[in-house]
Amino acid sequence: SVELFNSFAEGNYLTAMAMTRTLMECYVFVKIMKTEASQELIFEWYLCSIIHKVMEDESYCAIQVKKAIKEFCDLNKLDYNEKWQYYAVRERSSNSWLKKLLGKDFRGFRSFCHHINEDFIYKDYERTCEFVHGQDVTTKMTPFWLYENIYDVLHLMVTYILKSIQLFDIDDEMDDQILELEGDLMLLAEKYLGMEVV
Repeated sequence: SVELFNSFAEGNYLTAMAMTRTLMECYVFVKIMKTEASQELIFEWYLCSIIHKVMEDESYCAIQVKKAIKEFCDLNKLDYNEKWQYYAVRERSSNSWLKKLLGKDFRGFRSFCHHINEDFIYKDYERTCEFVHGQDVTTKMTPFWLYENIYDVLHLMVTYILKSIQLFDIDDEMDDQILELEGDLMLLAEKYLGMEVV
């Protein structure tokens, strides 16, 4: 969040949008973890992520990581061969750790947002993806010519920074500060842009 805010403050709006996308993904995954409160799911996330990083790598470092994965499985009474077979051979998606949880509803990031009952996140996410994957000239060169566009980056960024903070146990005072900041953000839009933010 600090790096993200610094990118915006320095005028690196493309970077801010790309980092906001990453923050959204983190928010959704952590929210799933909190909602499910499952140690097994955390293990699956870890194993899927690590196996995908080293599955086709035969460097010395990757071999050491594979040994560490085996030790992790042994320590937690998990079948290493079964996990390797599932994540490295059968399920080659870096999000396949969620497949067992979502079952037939597994359709990528949209289904993750739906699982936490925050479908609106996917629309915000799509907007940020344009700045990461977009090839058109308007996405790369013209999105920040107007104050409205810069405000849009600020609004999206601050919204997900605050949502991420609220995932953790915070006291009433901090919760009140967050509400005040959200109000200030809306007043900013009304005062300088003449727009009402919902």
